[in-house]
Amino acid sequence: MMDSVQLQRTSGMSSGRELKGAEVAPRCLPQTASAESGPEVHVLDARGGLFCLDVNSSAIFAVDEITAEVLKANPATAEEACARLTPRFSAELVLDAFEVVQDLRSRGYFCPCSKLARFRALPIPDRLSLIGLSLHVIARCNLNCVYCFNDGGAADEALLPRMTPSVARRAVDFLLEHSEDDVGVSFFGGEPLLNFALIKEVVSYCETLGRPFKYALITNGTVLTHEIADFLEQRRFHVVVSYDGYLQDEQRPACGGRSTRELIRSNIRELVKRLPRHDLAIRTVITHKTTDFAALASEAEELGIRLTVGPVTICSGHPLDITPEDLQALLDFETGYLTRSLDVGDLDRLTGLSCVANTLRRAYTGQQRYYSCGVGKDIVGVSLEGDIYPCHRFVGIEQFKMGSVWDGVDPAALETYHNLFVDMKEDCRGCWARYFCGGGCAHDAYTAQGDLTRTPVSRCDVMRQEIELGLKLFVQLANERPELLEALTRDG
Repeated sequence: MMDSVQLQRTSGMSSGRELKGAEVAPRCLPQTASAESGPEVHVLDARGGLFCLDVNSSAIFAVDEITAEVLKANPATAEEACARLTPRFSAELVLDAFEVVQDLRSRGYFCPCSKLARFRALPIPDRLSLIGLSLHVIARCNLNCVYCFNDGGAADEALLPRMTPSVARRAVDFLLEHSEDDVGVSFFGGEPLLNFALIKEVVSYCETLGRPFKYALITNGTVLTHEIADFLEQRRFHVVVSYDGYLQDEQRPACGGRSTRELIRSNIRELVKRLPRHDLAIRTVITHKTTDFAALASEAEELGIRLTVGPVTICSGHPLDITPEDLQALLDFETGYLTRSLDVGDLDRLTGLSCVANTLRRAYTGQQRYYSCGVGKDIVGVSLEGDIYPCHRFVGIEQFKMGSVWDGVDPAALETYHNLFVDMKEDCRGCWARYFCGGGCAHDAYTAQGDLTRTPVSRCDVMRQEIELGLKLFVQLANERPELLEALTRDG
């Protein structure tokens, strides 16, 4: 019978011992005993052994079959354990396993608890507490992507409305007024580099304010110049290039129909020369037409850049919407892609698939996720006119306008996004993966379901599988390559 001695974070695994990170209690919402929910257990089969995830603490333990069955059965007494698990197992083995479970419970694991009760006792915020904002510096762009949630591009770039310096400066001031620590400014559009003059002006203004800033840019990669590349390098921008590889010209055509693939490939190579690898990535949108994942990975490796992927956000039933079969193909690719990365210690691959990488980080640190992101709470998007939206993807959808950088934010909007706490969502409340997921993207939920509080079933299926993949990789790394976990957390 396995003992229940804790594993240290950098040690190898052994039977009945806790894996790295599990001993760290959740920081935001301490567990409180409650009859509202019982202990939740998820069993993993990894590295030829069984591991149990204590959902409420995110602790992971190596166990044997009998201990796993006792944890799942959740008996209150030894007699109840024997009644439920014999004659499948001998009474002696069941009693031994029950003692192990009782020891775990005595240390606070696999116990009834409710974070929801704790959350409901928290006050509703009366102001934003920001860590960053996204400036929509220009409307639309020079591409006409088939899945664009921003109404596509425009042929005449000169006529595109642009954010003015006065709005941008006021947005930065608003950010500082509603933040305390280091902050970030992200530039978005449309294609933000079509308003490069304003980006330069915003950064120059930030540099006069005496606060540390981080800068990020999401670009289609078509308008890069040596001047822009120099600037991004000097200011240490984090850059994501939207690029669909072999489907680029089909899914992301220029407004005039011309090919952009070779131009973007050339510009990516220029950025690779200038930016650290962890500050540069390709973002590839996976649609129903994406069939050759190996080609995407091979091209990213050829270009020397991290590959990140994500399912298309589009109305259900659209011809490009991904099917359950597509999601399974994506997961099969991710499994092979990440497994191969372990052989060579390739952190680029581990960090490229963000759901898996985030799972590894959370399993390692013990930090739980109660929201999918800071949408409407600690990040916001700002429109050309200075209107505030919960994130860059909601900008322009009038019903989600929260206020403006001039007049502040509507308190009702603050309550809306505060209440996206994962245990407040009926679809999430009983899911074993919820504290690794946080409830899913609010914009995805709105696009697919028309409701911020509902989660698209197909997305949940793949998210759970990705998180399970991440946990299995965590088990392997904790035993074989703990230095990769440390590097992943440090670089993340």
